[in-house]
Amino acid sequence: MTSPKSLRIAIIIASIREPRVAPDVVKYVTDAVSGTLTDSEHSITLTTIDLLDWTSLPSAPIGTLLPAHQPADNPSYSHAVVDKWSREIRAYDAYIFVTPQYNWSIPAPLKVGLDNLFHEWSRKPAMIVSYGSHGGDKAAAQLRQVLRGMRMLVQWEGVVMLPLGKGLESAIKGKLEEAVVDVWNETGKKEELVEGLKEMVEVLGRSPEELMKGEKEARERELAKREALKGSS
Repeated sequence: MTSPKSLRIAIIIASIREPRVAPDVVKYVTDAVSGTLTDSEHSITLTTIDLLDWTSLPSAPIGTLLPAHQPADNPSYSHAVVDKWSREIRAYDAYIFVTPQYNWSIPAPLKVGLDNLFHEWSRKPAMIVSYGSHGGDKAAAQLRQVLRGMRMLVQWEGVVMLPLGKGLESAIKGKLEEAVVDVWNETGKKEELVEGLKEMVEVLGRSPEELMKGEKEARERELAKREALKGSS
């Protein structure tokens, strides 16, 4: 059993469009996991980061030193907002990305927020909550690949997809219909979110050796899937 820890988890709102349904989706997520936060042996704080508050981030890394080449312990960027963003992200132990699906991908502001940093994200667990007409599976898959490329810990099944279904038109107007929430509850989405948070906390309790083993096993599983797909083509 791990010793009790004080853990800070950021829930990141990836959508900046207005109107938007993202805040309602985030409320659903936070309400779903609130019991787990209080029942855990750890002291867990969940903080919302809204990318709408970070639109002044540069659209690409600035300077000759790429984020991955910055000193891991003390990065210094050529932009005051990026330095502030670095301090904000560094303050958390793990992240829940709540993202819509746009044209089978993630919103540009989310990619901008990720690309301006590297070490601040690296070696920390991430959970993906995607939403769209069918749940945003393609956005979730793309984001998973991006996060793994940034060496984030996403080797576990930390993806929850929330389909908007017939409530899509209302969602586009910024309203999350109760009927959609009812479907999510009836299909076990709350339980998926709780399980995802529990897995994230469990990952935070692993030793570096266990984390390396988990990453190796994840790579091996991915290679096996690719080989299986080649064999069936």
